Amino acid sequence: MTGIQVSADDQQIYVKQLEFLRDVTKKGARIAWLGPKIIWEAITGEASREGARQAGLQLQPQLTDGPVDEASIRRAVAGIVATKPDGLLLSAATEMFPFRQLIAELAISARLLAFGSNRAYPEAGLLMSYGAEFSVLWRRAAHHVDRILKGARPGDIPIEQPYTIELVINLKTAKTLGIKVPQTLLLRADRVIE
Repeated sequence: MTGIQVSADDQQIYVKQLEFLRDVTKKGARIAWLGPKIIWEAITGEASREGARQAGLQLQPQLTDGPVDEASIRRAVAGIVATKPDGLLLSAATEMFPFRQLIAELAISARLLAFGSNRAYPEAGLLMSYGAEFSVLWRRAAHHVDRILKGARPGDIPIEQPYTIELVINLKTAKTLGIKVPQTLLLRADRVIE
């Protein structure tokens, strides 16, 4: 067995996500967490809660009800808007990914500072993301497949973890929301969408 593992329990990823979100909100800010209940109750939710604690933020879950679809996301975001949080952290659950454009539109219309887990989210319109660069993961997975097709035994190829973690900031969204992203954060960004 081999592959690429993006660890759901890597607390440092969640700590950094929430620290970056705190940098554009404030210490003690109330941050909504949007995602499936099963993810919130698993190790990922635990890591997010610990990340919020370390970043000095209050994390409030807003769980999608039932299967993740457009209707459940709209209901969940409406619930988030009603609580008037300072920001939104989107679950890294794969079920959320197809709805990134919708989530971005809803977040912007509600004036929410929204944070995702990879560059596709700010490309869709969320304010920021911090996580593994998936294009690198896909290339590494293709490399594994190539080696296997050439005769390598999968068990002889080590399981890899991402080695490229990136911070992406969407300045167009920041301007739309009327917020100023701190220069220190912009300098740390691997990619800025203007």
